Amino acid sequence: MSSSIYHSKMKDYYIKEKDTISRIRDDNANDIKIRLEGLRWEYDKLRHLNSVMAYYVKDSIYELERKLSKI
Repeated sequence: MSSSIYHSKMKDYYIKEKDTISRIRDDNANDIKIRLEGLRWEYDKLRHLNSVMAYYVKDSIYELERKLSKI
């Protein structure tokens, strides 16, 4: 009987951990999306000014898009 209680507790623990991990992934994805939105706005502004900094911002956008695709 103690074995079934142990398995039940482990199952509950696993479900909690899985929910926590998915919540963290969702939070990270939302943070990245917000940062991407800001960087795209900044890129458009810099591009219209023909600024060299636009290329650095564009690289940051690509890097964040790669991170987002891995989540």
